[in-house]
Amino acid sequence: GFDHDNTDYELNLLIIKSKRVCCAVNHTPDVKGNVEYRKHLAWLADTISDSSGVMYKPVAETNELVFKIPFQRSKYDYNPADIEPFINKLNEPDFIINSLSITAYSSIEGSDAVNKKLQKKRAESIVEALKSRQKQSLEPTIKTGYNWDDFVRDLQGTEYENLTTMSLSEAQKYIRTHHLTKKMEPYLEKHRYALIKLKITYDISTIQKEQKYVVSRFNKAIENNDYKTALQIQKYIFKKVVSKEYDSSAVIGQIIPETKATAGLAMNKLWLEQYLKLGKDNYCQKINLLHNLAPENYYISYNDIYCRILNNNVPNDSV
Repeated sequence: GFDHDNTDYELNLLIIKSKRVCCAVNHTPDVKGNVEYRKHLAWLADTISDSSGVMYKPVAETNELVFKIPFQRSKYDYNPADIEPFINKLNEPDFIINSLSITAYSSIEGSDAVNKKLQKKRAESIVEALKSRQKQSLEPTIKTGYNWDDFVRDLQGTEYENLTTMSLSEAQKYIRTHHLTKKMEPYLEKHRYALIKLKITYDISTIQKEQKYVVSRFNKAIENNDYKTALQIQKYIFKKVVSKEYDSSAVIGQIIPETKATAGLAMNKLWLEQYLKLGKDNYCQKINLLHNLAPENYYISYNDIYCRILNNNVPNDSV
C-alpha cells in the first residue's frame, strides 16, 4: 500500500505473466507549458548568407561598348534623339563615357571631296550628341574612311562581284561610268555608318541608377552560369526591396531560366513577387514546377508542402 499523504511518488508498472516480466511501462509525466506559437506561416526564401561570409556590394565597373549608327544618304546632322535609340539597344545601365573613338564610313560611290565633307560632319555631329548626355568632358578620336572591306564582303557571289577585284579608285570610276549608283544602293546603304567605341564607367551615383546596375549584374551572372555570384547579388536585392529602397522593377527585371540549377533563384524571385503583391495568382503552380526541377532544395520543398496545405491537398494519412 501507499501512504496517502502529499508525498510525490514515481510509479513504474510491470506486467508479469507466468512469473515473467512481459512489459515495463514507465510513467510519463504530463508536462504542461504556457507556450503558444502564433506566427503566421508563409513561404520561405533563401536569404541566409553562405559559409564564406561573402556579401555583395555594388562597385561601378568599367567596360567597352561597341555599336554602329547607320547613316541616311546625304544626312549629316545627328542630334541626341537620333543617337539615343542605339544606346538603348545596348541594354546597359547608366554610364559615364571616359573616352570615345568614332570611325565614320562612307560607301565608295561618292566623290572624294563630297565624302570627306560628309564624313567629318557626321562624326562631329555624333560626338556632340554623345557629349550632351553627360557633364563630364569628353575628348574624342575621329577617323573617316571608305568602307571597302564591307563592300568586298557583301558583293561576293553577286552580279557585281567583278568590282571586288578592282582597286578602290577603279571601282568608283566603274560605278559612275556605268551609272550603277541607284541599282547598287541596296548594298551601298549598308556601308554608310559610324562605328562607335566607348570606354565607360557605370554610374551608380543615385539609388535608381544603382538599382539598374545591380539588376544588370545579376542578369550578367546568370548569362555566365555564375549562379553563386547571382545568389549573392539577389540577396542584396532582397535587402533593398524589403527596405523599400528598390522598387518592383528590381524584381521584374530579373531574367531567370527555369532549370534545375536556377530553381532556387527563381523561388527567391517568386517570394519577392508575392511580397510586393505583383498580382500573380499561380504562385503554387510555379512552386510545384520548381519543386519538380529541384526536389532536393529544401526551401522549395517546404514551400511546395505549404502550398498543398493551403489548397487542402494533403492526404489524411500524411504525417
